[in-house]
Amino acid sequence: MTRHTPTALALCAVLASAARGDSPPPGEAAALGGEVGLARTPFAMTGGAGSVRVAAHATVYAGSYPDPTAVDRQWFGEFAVGYTPLKQLELFLAYRNTSNYNAKADPQLVQVEGDLEVGAKGAFDLGHGVSVGADLRIAPHNGVGSDVVDFSATTYAVRALFSYAGRVRAHAAIGAALGTLNALTDPANAIPAASQFGVGLSGYNRFIAGVAVEVPVGKIAVPFLELSTDVPLGVASSALGGQSLYAVSATRITPGLRLNLGEISTLDLGIEIGGSAGTPIAGFSPAAPYTVFAGYTFHFLPSLYNRPPPPAPVVERALPAITPMAPPPPMPVMPQIPMKEKAKTGKLVGTVTDAVGNPVAGAVVALGVGLPPVATDGLGTFVGFELPPGPLHVSATKTGYRAAEATTSVVAAQDTRVSLKLVAEPPSSTVIGLAKADGKPIAARIQLRGPAMKELFASAAGTFDATLTAGTYSVVASAPGYLAAAQQANAAPNGHVLVALDLKKRAAKPAVSIVGDAVKLVKPWKLDDKKLDPPKDAAQALDELTDYLLTHPEQKLKILASSDPQGTPEATKALTQRRADALKAALVQRGAPADSVEAVGDGADHPIAPNVTKSGREKNRRLGLTLTKATVEVPKPPETTKEDWTPAPVAPLPAAAPDPSAKSDVPLEPLPSFDTPKSDEHKKGVKPPPAPDNYGPKG
Repeated sequence: MTRHTPTALALCAVLASAARGDSPPPGEAAALGGEVGLARTPFAMTGGAGSVRVAAHATVYAGSYPDPTAVDRQWFGEFAVGYTPLKQLELFLAYRNTSNYNAKADPQLVQVEGDLEVGAKGAFDLGHGVSVGADLRIAPHNGVGSDVVDFSATTYAVRALFSYAGRVRAHAAIGAALGTLNALTDPANAIPAASQFGVGLSGYNRFIAGVAVEVPVGKIAVPFLELSTDVPLGVASSALGGQSLYAVSATRITPGLRLNLGEISTLDLGIEIGGSAGTPIAGFSPAAPYTVFAGYTFHFLPSLYNRPPPPAPVVERALPAITPMAPPPPMPVMPQIPMKEKAKTGKLVGTVTDAVGNPVAGAVVALGVGLPPVATDGLGTFVGFELPPGPLHVSATKTGYRAAEATTSVVAAQDTRVSLKLVAEPPSSTVIGLAKADGKPIAARIQLRGPAMKELFASAAGTFDATLTAGTYSVVASAPGYLAAAQQANAAPNGHVLVALDLKKRAAKPAVSIVGDAVKLVKPWKLDDKKLDPPKDAAQALDELTDYLLTHPEQKLKILASSDPQGTPEATKALTQRRADALKAALVQRGAPADSVEAVGDGADHPIAPNVTKSGREKNRRLGLTLTKATVEVPKPPETTKEDWTPAPVAPLPAAAPDPSAKSDVPLEPLPSFDTPKSDEHKKGVKPPPAPDNYGPKG
């Protein structure tokens, strides 16, 4: 949102027009809005009768107000016109634009286009350098991002004016500002302090006052000092939050210098120092700690353009006698020198289109080293210069597109045509996140995996943000001594998405080890025969498996569920598939990538023990966990460095010593059964398993 009223600029308005007579005395220039005065203190004086003032000024603030943790930048510009039809009457009009950026406001950038203010002032000279007067201003405000004036949101200001013009000039202005913006004071309509500062409007009626002193130094320099205050009226004690009315008021001290540049222009330079002593309240715009301003005014005075020109001096002198000139001698005949034939050249012409063949206007086409570029017209065509024959490298660029290049050969005495195709850059999005461990922020390593790959570090406060191609990303956080955490982020085009990652402390004793390509449970699970889900004491093992898959995206985990051949083959195979799916679901729920886990129900096709005994059937009811390389190679994120902290690589899962008595290619402890159809049918012998592959420990 936004609106804005210049915060101290009033000053830069620059002037013209004098208080008495048609030639402006030093120090009397246009104030904010176009009337004669200083920054926030108009004078009880007008310009010379028939004079016109045209003023332009700008101000800038850059700092961290009102939120000390957020960057704020504010720009203001005004164009003003003042006219004095009579010596005692002055009319003025101002047109303003404002832009305010605050890193923590929503939205961050607020722009107001075309605030309008009109006013009139009457002033009377009482003699002995004393004059009095009054002014009236009406300011209808437009909406945020709009240049349409809305008279339902209007501010009216009236002030009594006093001036004394001697060697030292003194001025005072006292009055009130009334408006129709009281809805801003309602707590239901309250906006954050940063946004209120950017908007610059007040919902309260206000007491406004200013005093100023000018000390002319010669005919050019006029140093000045101004004190102004803006006090909200009718503020409830509950809205003040225990503060005094003075603490929330906006008071400013403005030292500055006015330079009279001849008879028709004035330059103002200065800085406004101020602020509110307390915490800003809803519905009242606080003052910035400082504002730098500059302004220039050009004025038209009738006396300067109605002066009669000085008479031209009359000089009498005798004309010399004219002596006839002799005829010139005949011109010699120059021999004809044959001109060297110009070298033949060729011209390059072409078109620039987008991916679907539509013409791209305004593309910049570079025609090789040392030649100025040319631009395409509305039909996407361009015409190059006369070029010597030979090979030529051509490139085309435009904001929002990837550069296109082509190599061609210029042919003498003819047009060489080339076509360039620009591909639009994909839309971008921003991922904003917070990494925590044990409830406290942590400077974790952050990896974003998706349409683009990016790696960065969270700040000491645990915050991070990254701008990349829009799409679905897996955001992974890791840190030494902690298990990795992940969250999926759907980054919409030209938008942003928020993520929060909570890392768990890594247990002192691991629950999982890796031998070769096989994953082994340090402590076998005790499974409930009537449940498919892993038992409650499997949480640590599941967390460590998830951590391994998140920190090793090039690996894929295969879950192979087997059973003894009880029940029909179809029922047994379906049971083992459900058992494998339940384990995969538990891993995915913890953040493991779904495409990194493969769940397979093997039925009873591969027993590892005879089924003639109860212990043999229990051994055949098992889960096998093996690691394989991912089918699609995961690209590595770019290298990232950090001077104050370089995280250690994720600790590998400890490997257990291989069991020399095992004769299976899946060296796991036998797992107790999930629920299995009971039947004593089908008892078969066991084929000897193949010899295990000799892989070194992973990690």
